[in-house]
Amino acid sequence: MPYREVAPKHGVCPRCFAALAGWSAIPGVFYCGTCGGVMADNAASKRIVETLDHTLLDIGFRASLGRSVEPDTTRIVSCPDCLADMKRVEVASAACEVDVCAEHGTWFDAGELETVMRAYRHQRARGASRVPAPPSATPLDDLLADSFRPA
Repeated sequence: MPYREVAPKHGVCPRCFAALAGWSAIPGVFYCGTCGGVMADNAASKRIVETLDHTLLDIGFRASLGRSVEPDTTRIVSCPDCLADMKRVEVASAACEVDVCAEHGTWFDAGELETVMRAYRHQRARGASRVPAPPSATPLDDLLADSFRPA
């Protein structure tokens, strides 16, 4: 761990280490009031891929509102639940990378949740078919195989 970097703790933002807050409208979705990131558990991540859920879209928009600071995406982040390193996964159709814990969910930096949801909506409108996941994929990779690819 680099000098003066704070050790991750359970239930804190993987980017800025501020406490995460829950969103009462959807269980399993947490946001950071400091950097605007959103953690979606696996059930919410599935909703993000399968439908343009306006409640989730609103959560992403509100969490990132007024956040103009770009996060340090060069640093590997830890899952807020289990503290394991999250896997960086490219969402090609959204031109961004998200951080995934196969066990607990997906971390979206400020603005990424809305971008990913709109990209998936666009894919569904075009009738894009799913691409099978590679044999060594994790369960979440299988769910997100159509455009989430390891970086």
